[in-house]
Amino acid sequence: MKKSLFLTLVLIVGCVIATNPHVAQENPGYTRAEYDAFQKAVEVADLGAKATALKKFVDANPKSKLVPYANEQFGPVLQGLYQKRDMATLGRVAEQFLQLMPGNEVGTGYAFEAFAQTKNYVKAAKYGEAYYAKKPNQAAAQMLAMVFSNLNNQSKFINFAQKALEGKSAKDGFLLNYKLSEIFVKRKSFGRANRYCQRVLSAYPGSEVPPGTTPEKWSQIKIAYNNIIGKNHYDGKRYRAGIRSFQNTLRLSPRNGMAFYYMGMSNWGQEDIVTAMKNLSKAVTVDGGFAKPARGKLEILYKASNNGSLDGLERRIKAAASELK
Repeated sequence: MKKSLFLTLVLIVGCVIATNPHVAQENPGYTRAEYDAFQKAVEVADLGAKATALKKFVDANPKSKLVPYANEQFGPVLQGLYQKRDMATLGRVAEQFLQLMPGNEVGTGYAFEAFAQTKNYVKAAKYGEAYYAKKPNQAAAQMLAMVFSNLNNQSKFINFAQKALEGKSAKDGFLLNYKLSEIFVKRKSFGRANRYCQRVLSAYPGSEVPPGTTPEKWSQIKIAYNNIIGKNHYDGKRYRAGIRSFQNTLRLSPRNGMAFYYMGMSNWGQEDIVTAMKNLSKAVTVDGGFAKPARGKLEILYKASNNGSLDGLERRIKAAASELK
């Protein structure tokens, strides 16, 4: 089984008091009946049932001096349930413990992980944020990011994903970077998307393919992300860098209209008019949604270099088309 994400989670030290009945006689502050009830709860073998019995004892005897010992018995129970990976029971017992010890850091951590593992994301969010407030760490941030992703809470996902990514390599943070890039792309916040797109592409360079992704799907992601990165460079007037990104796109998608259009526009920004017209002509030919704006820009450039006339433009477009693969 996988180890807990809570690498910083401290071990509960269960304080198990003696089971010798003489303890009841030597320690004032509780009756023999209270002690017998406590001992009966302690001796329950099943961990979940033991927790219920301990909670019942405390509820029935709230002022007994045995209450602190009963509370301490939850430590070994929680730890035992975690070691057995009985997450359903662990979540229930952790909540019972937190009713007795509100805000307890370790109990909150167990509740967080138990409910995250059992996909009770509402409760996982509740206990996870409380745990993170007490014990901020990267592992908890990553689990919270996953929880809020499943709850479709984008703002909180972004917040915790960014915390979880601090110091991570591009490969280790691949999934979070990918999710962040997709969110910002859908929001058309390409400047913010650019950063995560770059990290996604750098995680698996060359012919490497991310686990769980087909080569075809990965190729489509690379095409889209190179275009986003290139467009971001274009918007920032970093034309040379933008052209490199669009060239990466064309290696994977030789008839990509967006790449040809923005390459042409980048060439124009560099005042390389001849190359700009060639790339805009190719954008007209391959279309891909960029044929109309490409033709509009091409006509402006062509007229400026041909005494205001469009004569010969179609021949130029056909010549550029002949160069396409």
